[in-house]
Amino acid sequence: ALLYEGVKKISSIRLPEIQPGDIRANAIFPFLPHQVTSRLHANGWRFYVWAHATGQVRFMCAWDTQVSDVELLVKALQYELERE
Repeated sequence: ALLYEGVKKISSIRLPEIQPGDIRANAIFPFLPHQVTSRLHANGWRFYVWAHATGQVRFMCAWDTQVSDVELLVKALQYELERE
């Protein structure tokens, strides 16, 4: 939920619509510009490109994901999107 809420606050990212109380998994599937995905990968962020044609990616949290990990990813996303 923390990952979803953090990414959702970034106005330039499109997320599939999720209804309140509907977060039941450890993954979200935002749509990112291809250049942002490339730069995040180049900076060591590990995630899958879910659909190359649309730019949709899959971010997942593991059992040991820390709040600080989520916060760092959200900051990295904001930074890379500001470069667009």
